[in-house]
Amino acid sequence: MIQKPAWRRGAIIFLCALFLVTANSCKKTEKNGKENLSESQKTETFINSENFSEMENNTDIKNREDGVSNLLSGSENNTDKKENNVNTVDRDSTRNQDLPMDLGGILGMQETVSVRSILDGMVTAYKNAQTYRDCGEICISSTQNGQIFERTSPYITSFQRPNHLLLEVNSTGVLADGKTLYAYTPEMQGMLLQKPCPEKLGFLDILSEREIYWALTDVESNRFCYLPPPLVLMLSEDPLKTFLFQTEEGSIKLLTQEKWKGHDCYRISAVRPHGETIFWIDVNTSVLRRIQLPAHVVQKETVTGRENKEMVVTLNFNDAELNWNGTLEMNAPANVIPVSSFMEPQIQLLGKPFPTLEFVTLDGQTWKMPPKKTVFMFFWSIYESNMFNFQSVEGLYQLFRKNPDLLFIGVNIDPISVSSEKIRAISEKFGLTCPVIRSRDGSVTKLVRYGSTFTCFLMNAEGIVQFCNTPSVFHHLNTRYDQKIQQVLDGKSIFTERIAELKRSEKDYLDSISAQIENGIFTKDAILEEITIASRKIAPASEPISCQKTEIWNTELNSPSAVLPLPERNEILILENGNTVVTLDFTGKIMGKMVLKLPVDEYYLKLRASLPHKNGDRFYAVIGKRVAIFDNQWNSVAVYPSEDVLPRHSVMKNAVSDAILRDMDEDGEPELYVSFWNEDGIHKIYWKDLLKSDKKMPESMLARGVQNVFQIAPVHVDGKRELRVVDQSGGVRIFDPKTMQFLKTQEIPNRALSSLVAFDFENDGTDALAALALGGQVKYKAVGLTPDGAEVWNIDLPNYVYQRNIEKIHPLFIMNRDEIASGWLLIGADSSIFLADQTGMLMDQFNFGEIITGCASAVMNGKPLLLIATPKKVTALEIVR
Repeated sequence: MIQKPAWRRGAIIFLCALFLVTANSCKKTEKNGKENLSESQKTETFINSENFSEMENNTDIKNREDGVSNLLSGSENNTDKKENNVNTVDRDSTRNQDLPMDLGGILGMQETVSVRSILDGMVTAYKNAQTYRDCGEICISSTQNGQIFERTSPYITSFQRPNHLLLEVNSTGVLADGKTLYAYTPEMQGMLLQKPCPEKLGFLDILSEREIYWALTDVESNRFCYLPPPLVLMLSEDPLKTFLFQTEEGSIKLLTQEKWKGHDCYRISAVRPHGETIFWIDVNTSVLRRIQLPAHVVQKETVTGRENKEMVVTLNFNDAELNWNGTLEMNAPANVIPVSSFMEPQIQLLGKPFPTLEFVTLDGQTWKMPPKKTVFMFFWSIYESNMFNFQSVEGLYQLFRKNPDLLFIGVNIDPISVSSEKIRAISEKFGLTCPVIRSRDGSVTKLVRYGSTFTCFLMNAEGIVQFCNTPSVFHHLNTRYDQKIQQVLDGKSIFTERIAELKRSEKDYLDSISAQIENGIFTKDAILEEITIASRKIAPASEPISCQKTEIWNTELNSPSAVLPLPERNEILILENGNTVVTLDFTGKIMGKMVLKLPVDEYYLKLRASLPHKNGDRFYAVIGKRVAIFDNQWNSVAVYPSEDVLPRHSVMKNAVSDAILRDMDEDGEPELYVSFWNEDGIHKIYWKDLLKSDKKMPESMLARGVQNVFQIAPVHVDGKRELRVVDQSGGVRIFDPKTMQFLKTQEIPNRALSSLVAFDFENDGTDALAALALGGQVKYKAVGLTPDGAEVWNIDLPNYVYQRNIEKIHPLFIMNRDEIASGWLLIGADSSIFLADQTGMLMDQFNFGEIITGCASAVMNGKPLLLIATPKKVTALEIVR
């Protein structure tokens, strides 16, 4: 879902655009700075309605086929029957009572008026209208200690089909005059967006910039509808999907009629999970006059105890009118920079010399940019509301403060009226110890757009801007500024990567908005529902369609989990009950059980095997809160970290997230690579250090730059070895496994990865890659990747919660006629099993019908087996295609 960045309190708010709607519309605002506007800054839209068609008086509206119409009308046949049997009721007799709606029935009021006909009549009126305008406002009324407080803010909508629009919401304006679409927002102060206007205006055009989305949707009514409801009525295919979203069945009823500012209005009550919503719809014109939203109680702790504050939000569409004649007039903000995209200024600065500016120290001395130094410059204000930024900046400064090739400098952007003593005091208060400078005359604010566009710049020794960023994503642990600084110190040029990143981010946003628009429900709760994975589910057992499935054997075990086949030994290792390793032969017979020595209150979840040691033996890594290493006879070799060195409570907090035991140095001995939750970096421990008999923590190499690692994957590319890591960023971090040096990041467009699996199917020194990701429609997806990170295939997986912490992607081996074929085995959260070939083509799928606790595929004794662990047994299947 899309997050809104923190607003900067105290930032200079430039004058917003003044919207004037003529022809008996809302009250005109006193002119504000018009004298400073040139004629080129004014745009007029003339609306001619000579050919407007009048709204049809359609009382027989066709039944809808969606869930909303079912709620309103029931089946079509039942509606017809009930209409024929209802007696006519005089309209005046309904004025003093609330009449519940009969689902599928009709309230006979002279002309057979029903809740359904009223709502559908409103929808039809807006669909047939060529123009709409209002002087809308959001009214927030609160009651506290018996006193009533009210405040209002503009919520203005004016629209002419097909491409003329005026919106004013949250000091944000959008105007389309048929040729150009303009927009401004406090999110991007000092800029005026200008884009070609499409022939037919749609939601995607209006919300094409995320900053506009943030501003328009950050309204008190967004749980009901995050866009102005009149705009939804004019542009949505089915506005009632939004208006009646999650309305409880049987809760819609027709209340008594009342007047609103001289207009007779039907009042329709609809109960949603948050309470009762009441729509006021004009009896004569079907225009939506107002919406009363449910009361919301806010609890607040006071010195006298807990205090309740009730808030009521009402959307008043004052002077709402369909099919009007008139002129839309907009005064564009003065002293603004026209941009084609709000990302454009960043992209224009990247790869260019840093602008020449005059700075002074807090003591008033002239400060100049030093030559031949990498410079990290961040901008801040004493009114900054995100104080955690100071902690992040200070942590970053401490990493590099002793590096003579880097200048780390803070630039205060407050006006010169703010004293240097105050700036110094605030920086000390929040622990900022790096050097601080300020603009000599305040002109620096033009560069950083009053502090609301950029917060930092990174320049190389030649003064070329390599990176710049915004306040919403500044936290350096997420953005990895330390890596970017180090890359620039090493002489690398990274600005092209940043440009690509910005463009990719823009595309991701548009994909997300497109999905919301396609969903057709413009309420925040619908967005939350869309991105929430569905509840747990186990699908009933089923058979594959094109393949034949045969059960070869099953062996009962107590809570089996990890499954590790050893084909060269025709053995299968099963982790049982979190503390025991069971050895099965290829027929499923139990060959032995080894209870593992564990620290108190710990258990194991994953089982890994090393490739054969130089003497031919294998070693095994069992992963839980720590990593335990065992030899072939299951004698304990090492535990990392050791219980003596790292107390148990610390391990509980920073448990191992993944580990591999591989000879990535090609010296004949495996190395242990370990990652921890809530801890930065990958630990590398050499074999000789693991075998030390003392209880000191073995020495390790630490590769920084990853946190909350999901999976570590040893990858071979053209015979070379790499360590690829998937962490909380959703991308792939690539390290040199010998030096642990960070090499690069692969961001997979529109994907956030949570696992990565590599396997050399062709035995040619290059691994095929598959990963689990979240897709554009927020479903689990399995994706195939090339070594350079390009997506080559994807398969949707069921959108349910996994009930066990299992590895979900494995290499697959099945019989394809008389040959053994290979591909990918994918495990769905509902026990579904997907069989795909190496190219990602789905060969078949079926449901196992039980919770899957572990899975693997291997060739045992010349026969490919699919091994599936469930809570009480392990089953071997043969799949023949």
